[in-house]
Amino acid sequence: MENAFSCIQAIIVYITYATVIRNSSIKKRLLVALLIVIVVSIFTFKKDEISTITNTLIRVYLIFSVLYFFVYLLEELKVENLFLYGFFWVSAGILIYATGTLFTYLFSEYVFSPNTSDEAFELYWNITQLTSILFTLLASLGIFVSKFENTAIA
Repeated sequence: MENAFSCIQAIIVYITYATVIRNSSIKKRLLVALLIVIVVSIFTFKKDEISTITNTLIRVYLIFSVLYFFVYLLEELKVENLFLYGFFWVSAGILIYATGTLFTYLFSEYVFSPNTSDEAFELYWNITQLTSILFTLLASLGIFVSKFENTAIA
């Protein structure tokens, strides 16, 4: 189920960024990358265990998407105050979540193995939970500051 949920995360991120980004070249790159992620996910799907390849690739896709969004913001220069632009905070949260969980999922065969010590599992699990909390806080901040977006966008 974790593998399917990760694919759904990537699709939601693509749809969200595709609605915000107006540059068709960046949209196409994000779509091609998403299709590659989905095809690889289908071929490496594991029903009974977490797929290291799928989850790592999706984290890389999330990082890739956020960085393309930041490049788009820098190219367009339509946002006068990033701190009052809600989607900036949501993107920062996605970036922290994806980078923070990348190594957890890169080593998921070890982390989620029955042979892993409780201390090692708790360390990786706590990192994952902490990055999830940071994402939630930054997304909440983004929702809060979105009421000021009219003053942030030129």
